[in-house]
Amino acid sequence: MTTNTLEERKRYINQIKASFQEPGKSNQYQDVAPGGEETAPAMGYFKLRLLIAAVLFAAFVYCDKNHVNIYTYTTDQMCEYIQADMDTEQIMEAMKKLP
Repeated sequence: MTTNTLEERKRYINQIKASFQEPGKSNQYQDVAPGGEETAPAMGYFKLRLLIAAVLFAAFVYCDKNHVNIYTYTTDQMCEYIQADMDTEQIMEAMKKLP
């Protein structure tokens, strides 16, 4: 190989390397603004789950205070179902019957 060919290859490799922002780092799963600046997600999953939990709790309190039934269940019955002990053996047997 001649010196010109080696220098052309080096120049080409350097051009390819320069075309990447940061070698070894993928921006595939990151939010990137049009100007190339990284932006944080508007709302994280924790915030979303917290918001859903707060809405469900507010709906439960509303139903409790106004004596509203959800389908045929009262809020007292729901509390009993939540607090009831579960037999793990029955649950495992039911899980085994599933396809």
